[in-house]
Amino acid sequence: MSYFRFLLLALVFLTGSALISESAPVYMARRDSKFALVPLCDGFDFPVGKPDGNGYYRSRGLRLKSPRHMGEDWNGNKGGNSDLGDPVYSVGHGVVTYAADARGAWGKVVIVRHAFREPKSGKVLCCQTLYSHLNDINVVLGQLVLRGTQVGTIGTNRGMYPAHLHVELHYNPDVNCGHQGIPKTERNYGCLTRERKDSDFWWMTVKLCIFGGSFDPVHEGHVCMAEHARKYCGMDRVLFMPCSLSPLKEQAPSVTDDQRCRMIELAVQGLDWAMLDRTDLELPPPSWSWRVAERTAERYPGAELFWLMGKDQWDSLEQWGRWEYLSSLVTFIVYRRGGVPSPRKGVRALFIEGDEPASSTRIRHDLRSGVCPVPHLNRKVEALIRREGLYGTARV
Repeated sequence: MSYFRFLLLALVFLTGSALISESAPVYMARRDSKFALVPLCDGFDFPVGKPDGNGYYRSRGLRLKSPRHMGEDWNGNKGGNSDLGDPVYSVGHGVVTYAADARGAWGKVVIVRHAFREPKSGKVLCCQTLYSHLNDINVVLGQLVLRGTQVGTIGTNRGMYPAHLHVELHYNPDVNCGHQGIPKTERNYGCLTRERKDSDFWWMTVKLCIFGGSFDPVHEGHVCMAEHARKYCGMDRVLFMPCSLSPLKEQAPSVTDDQRCRMIELAVQGLDWAMLDRTDLELPPPSWSWRVAERTAERYPGAELFWLMGKDQWDSLEQWGRWEYLSSLVTFIVYRRGGVPSPRKGVRALFIEGDEPASSTRIRHDLRSGVCPVPHLNRKVEALIRREGLYGTARV
């Protein structure tokens, strides 16, 4: 595409998009000084399930130390190749600087270059996002795209991998496929999850609270505990993380993982500070807390991690596998139910007040006994339980 034709397309695009944002020049290729005028990004969406990644989860995150992983991998919640052919979107306004089959481990790749205003300094900076292993490419070199424009579909790189999207954020626009000669540092590579600028979604979150448990079923007491942690300890997000099989419990949960996840989604519906997180379920059983914390730290680099627990769990902490290593990864938030917990030397912990009477064991008993409505059970959760005949209830 010629230089003048490219500028003409850019101007036409901006004429129709003048109300979207300011614009700034972005280099197409530094070696020949071609550039485009693109709207400044007004935020970043997730590249799948736009805008908030609904129906997908991040299976791997950015890891700059060995073993390195220079971006994020996204998969559909249904697992396997269920996401093959699903749409992939540009995370923000920009211009396509690469759209071709790179072969090798990359497969079909799209690179979009963006301009954005750095919040602290107010300077206009440049970055780019790379989308790889695509099944199809839906854009062409030099095309101007908006936030949410489809750039391709999820693929397997000709069967080399299970279907997933690999996406990278580069602060250094000289980075392309292969990363040859580019230092693996935060100056060159970024975590897309932290750079989302919508106030309703992630943006440089600093405090994440892991709330693990069987949630069999999740009840109002769980939500109240999470609310206390958010309110009194300043959590940005509480991750409701159902476990598969606890090493300290002999029995597995009474219902399927999918059913527990759907109940959690209903229980936290409308709470912008709470979300379901499947990290534990994605790991092979049993559920080792240190491994969950380690994987969470990889998924959310830079976040300060906390672990919410009850006093009974705090009292038995030394029975947990590698509990001292876990203590080095997280700060514990202990819900003071049924007595005053004793501090442990060298273990970071915050203690919050609370005495919630709700119990999953009692709720399961009430459901089997025909109690309706069941105390301390979210009504939408109870409706799902009765609709599917869970915990010995009759289907309705």
